[in-house]
Amino acid sequence: MVSYVAGIVTYNRFDKLLSAIDSLLSQTVLPTSIIVVDNASTDIKYKTLQELFKFSSVPVLIKKQKNNLGGSGGFAQLFNEVQQFTDDFLLLSDDDVVYNHDYAEQLLKHISGEKTIYVGRAVDIRGVTLAQHYPVKFQGELSHIKTITFLGVLLPIIAIKEVGLPIADFFIWEDDREYAQRLVKKGKYHFVGINNAIVLHDSGPNNLGRLKSDWRTYYGIRNFIYRVSIHENNIYGWTCVIWKLAKSVGITILMPNRYRGNFRYRFGQIFNGTVDGINGNLGINEKYFPGKRKL
Repeated sequence: MVSYVAGIVTYNRFDKLLSAIDSLLSQTVLPTSIIVVDNASTDIKYKTLQELFKFSSVPVLIKKQKNNLGGSGGFAQLFNEVQQFTDDFLLLSDDDVVYNHDYAEQLLKHISGEKTIYVGRAVDIRGVTLAQHYPVKFQGELSHIKTITFLGVLLPIIAIKEVGLPIADFFIWEDDREYAQRLVKKGKYHFVGINNAIVLHDSGPNNLGRLKSDWRTYYGIRNFIYRVSIHENNIYGWTCVIWKLAKSVGITILMPNRYRGNFRYRFGQIFNGTVDGINGNLGINEKYFPGKRKL
């Protein structure tokens, strides 16, 4: 019988993390363990985590990091941790998800032994399917999809040994897209969405389309360009880069109320992200770091 371990990467979202863990503990097919990679959260409530789940029927293992590794570094750490487990699969996500009670069961019942990676359908608080996480129209119970994000993916642990860890130096954003391309190119995997497996992505206003200019924009542009340079270094790939940059600049100009008093910072993100992406300058950029938010 196949088994899975669940993994969550978290940073300063204690209440959402509890909801995510509770949804895993309510699964009709339980994980053997739940690994929580805590990216050096500063919220004092995180100190109570181990005690809260001390008597849980499923072991909850807290992996506290010394520094904030970002989502990318957190997932790299999670992938590294699970390689010592004997389970078949890793069910992974951020801390802002709530799984339907039969989520894991819906995925596991389709396991066929082929090089297939399964993921459920992500929805927002209104129940609307999130195309950025589940980019496909319904095609019955199963849907073939081109890529994945790290949101409710059931990843064969052997795949980690085949293609390696996510790029920790991305810090945040695009790490999952890059990893998906590696899974396809190097691991020869393909992706299948399970329409009846539902996971709520409870990320707040961002899920509903509100645009923000903050420190993360730099990493999104930089990592996208770097990903294209290593996986899609062709006319199509660089056309996508030009379109993304034109869109970023256009939004800034056409929506001045969003960036009033902040144009210099915003254009600095676009310019520095472009230069660093082309040159492969990854890691943390001290100009753009959590807490240095510009709205």
